[in-house]
Amino acid sequence: MAVRPLWLCAMSVAVALSASSCGGGGQTQLRMLNASPGQPELNLLVDGKTVASNLAYGAASGYISINSGSRQIQIEPAGSSNSIINQTLSFGSDTSSTLVVDNYSANVQSVVFSDDNTAPASGNFRVRVINASPSMGAVDVYVLPAGTSLSGATPLATSLAFGSASDYAGLAAGSPATTYNIYFTQPGTTFSYIVVSTSFTAGDVRTIVALNNLAGGYTTVTLKDVGS
Repeated sequence: MAVRPLWLCAMSVAVALSASSCGGGGQTQLRMLNASPGQPELNLLVDGKTVASNLAYGAASGYISINSGSRQIQIEPAGSSNSIINQTLSFGSDTSSTLVVDNYSANVQSVVFSDDNTAPASGNFRVRVINASPSMGAVDVYVLPAGTSLSGATPLATSLAFGSASDYAGLAAGSPATTYNIYFTQPGTTFSYIVVSTSFTAGDVRTIVALNNLAGGYTTVTLKDVGS
């Protein structure tokens, strides 16, 4: 049996410990959405390196592959080196996450949501909803085929608070696409703060995010997790 020198063994242990502390060399997928009303365009830095830049309000990056493990996450206004958010976050290997920068400028924060991009069942799509509107408050959320009455329908989420996400729901999609209406209502009522129509195709995975509309009222953005 071959015997390795002690210095080589020690070096091997050191390398192993270093890899473990940094996440083992695995990869994770991260994207960012600027959902903070009044913020300028924002840049995302990971371990001091800019990985997404000039994200206007309501804009999101695509998924960015970064090393898993503990990462330094900084959010900076475009053209500035002063971070409005600077924190260390841990990401598992082979995962996907959405980092939402939300709330008003005076109380800006980041919230990380774990994404589940598992393929839907045949003929279905999957959707979840994030409430990133600081002025709308908690809402009930309905995702219903166009033409379906809201009265008596079952919500996808009830009292969905600001800064939180619903579970994913698997729903039927036609060919080539099916239009659904998404309602954000006052909890326990059918009073709608906003209704949006979105088309889904079988195989899609989508995240719908409620935002303040800078012109007044509310709006949404749709993030394409999986699908065209």
